[in-house]
Amino acid sequence: MNTKTYEEQRRDRLSEAITDYLTDEQATARRCYEDMLAEVESWIAYHACNMKKAEELKSLMLGERFYDKELSDKWGVPVPKMPGRY
Repeated sequence: MNTKTYEEQRRDRLSEAITDYLTDEQATARRCYEDMLAEVESWIAYHACNMKKAEELKSLMLGERFYDKELSDKWGVPVPKMPGRY
């Protein structure tokens, strides 16, 4: 039994995807290129969304607070009052 490494398995999956495009009569090289580019773009968008949530969580954990009616109602967090000078 010859067990492939993860890197070899990943390369095999890439090979299968490329083979699928190159042997499909309806798929063009441009379609392969655009689909690969779209996948990279979707990863960028996905991780940007998660990065924003992680940054918001970090801010909350470090004590930064903002008024949130839902948070106030659920946990009884008082509504911040502006100082009289404003």
